[in-house]
Amino acid sequence: MHLRSLPVRESPLPGESLTSFVRRHVVGMGYESMVRLLSLVDEVELPSHLDHLGRGPPLGALSGLLGRPSSLLADLTVHRFAESLVLQPQGAPPATLCDSKTLLRFFDPAHPRVCPECLREGTTYERLLWSFRPLPICLEHGVTLLDRCPACGRHARPARLDLEICRCGFRLTETAAIMIGSGAFSSAALIQTCLRGEPFAALDLSPAAALAWLDRLRSAVARTPSWIERTRETFQLPGSLSAESVAWLGAAEFLEVGPARLAEFLDVYQGIAKHRSTSTGVNRAFGHLLRDAERLESLGYSGPADALRQYLLGRYTHGHLSGKTTLFREASRRRQLRAREWIPQTAAARQLGICVPTLARLVRQQVLAGRVHPAGKQGRTVGLVSRAAVVDLQRRLSTGFTVTQAAQRLGVDRHRVLELIQEEVLAGVVRIARRWRIPAAAVEHLSATVAQLPPLLDRTSEWLSLREATRRFGAGHLNLARIVRLLCAGRLSARREPNETSLRGVYLQLSDLRSCTEEATAQHSVTAGWTLNRLAKLLFPEQPLKDVVLRKWMGAGLLRGKRQAKQWCIVDEEVARFRTTYCLAQEACRILGISRSTLARWERDGRIAPVYGKRTHRAAGASLFRRADLSRLLDRTAA
Repeated sequence: MHLRSLPVRESPLPGESLTSFVRRHVVGMGYESMVRLLSLVDEVELPSHLDHLGRGPPLGALSGLLGRPSSLLADLTVHRFAESLVLQPQGAPPATLCDSKTLLRFFDPAHPRVCPECLREGTTYERLLWSFRPLPICLEHGVTLLDRCPACGRHARPARLDLEICRCGFRLTETAAIMIGSGAFSSAALIQTCLRGEPFAALDLSPAAALAWLDRLRSAVARTPSWIERTRETFQLPGSLSAESVAWLGAAEFLEVGPARLAEFLDVYQGIAKHRSTSTGVNRAFGHLLRDAERLESLGYSGPADALRQYLLGRYTHGHLSGKTTLFREASRRRQLRAREWIPQTAAARQLGICVPTLARLVRQQVLAGRVHPAGKQGRTVGLVSRAAVVDLQRRLSTGFTVTQAAQRLGVDRHRVLELIQEEVLAGVVRIARRWRIPAAAVEHLSATVAQLPPLLDRTSEWLSLREATRRFGAGHLNLARIVRLLCAGRLSARREPNETSLRGVYLQLSDLRSCTEEATAQHSVTAGWTLNRLAKLLFPEQPLKDVVLRKWMGAGLLRGKRQAKQWCIVDEEVARFRTTYCLAQEACRILGISRSTLARWERDGRIAPVYGKRTHRAAGASLFRRADLSRLLDRTAA
């Protein structure tokens, strides 16, 4: 059936979409909706969005109705960008139509956007680029596009006839335009350059390959909320701009700035939870990004894959790389792994001749440069170590000392050297095949510290040798290793014999030893627990007690302790609980405001009863009163 052309003849405007072109014909004919005009070509099936209309009978029917050639209408659809959007193998003929996946990926006609500045200029019509997802910006005016009504917050309907007025009655031309910064404008201009068909030379990508890689990067950015916020702050984007639009601009920034910015993003992206199908190995860190880069490489575009390989070889430290990894399956790529700067912790441990837990300890002590991360809940770890650091440590250990050699060099027995290792006074010590290897630099550093001490010219009782100091203050948790650590930290005043440069000739000031002993004992009491002898003196500082009193309180169940190495230890939390719950008779008198004789009379009269006292416990020591009982007695007395 032949259709007569409409009497209205409109000419396409620059950048206009086919939907806008049909809309102007509807308005010119005086129809109440676009459905009225499209019903005239009901013999053919039209797509849900006219901008997606491809060449064929539907386009021919619409061409006859509007009185315009089909080629002219085809230029108003999204298929004019098919060559720049549809990914083809390198050397293949360019595409002429956009497939359905490409349309869904790059265009959103269901939620049309408008530029308020463009609506204010002359003839009001809709631009085709406004529906292009990667461009949330009007590059002609440098403002963000509106996808919602500022008054009611609703999306506009694609089939509306008036672009300026929302269905709530608000005029979009009255909206204040939001200008964008130079950074966002530059990223958007890069996207438009690729859409126009210009290749992306930095990664040697065709326009379609560049936009396909941009879409994959956008998907990764959209899964990283922290990077979305960072892009908003960097580009100074408004909060009304959707997260998807921000993700497109953030992905374009990677292409514009280069591999350095992409590496910063990948450092953050590794910590984001991925889909369950990519929950192991390198895919746990990068999702489908490696697979997408490999697909582009198979089509002849190796730029993205090379950029990711460079990052994995140089900066990826969260897991192992092997020939099973997506980008290293070829033999030529696997050779790059053997020359990598980072090696697995198991290979490093094998090269050094140590066990993996020892290597992890060296990484924590920063003796080796690397990273070790927990893997699962069974105590396993995964980590990488710098190859250069392993070689350097291997060289240092080859010239290092054994425990016996270090003991002879420092002038102490081998057990004291083991104490120095345990206190980490000797740095970089490694246990290899059931023996210790001590770097020569660690021993020389300690010897140089002793050699720099001033000579002892007048030996008095205020100066003790290191051997005598350990005998006198060892019971106070101040052994040789702790004394040497305090000496290296400058906490102790020390001298040396004029002709002696080993630890055997070190002398220490008595007053400094006493003060450090008190600190060491207090610190040990807080971490490991209080002994009964020490706690008896400090539990109630105003009235020191004997340990037998505390034993009686423990027998009565008032004080709890645990047995360690043939002695009782009271943890710091139990000491705090006991002090807040009980008090001695002297403090009870102070709380009640009475004398000791009055307190004794109140005990005889039954007005108050101690939880532990001579009247309730045979051979009792100091009496204990519960603070809660004293508070209740005070309340009754005041009433």
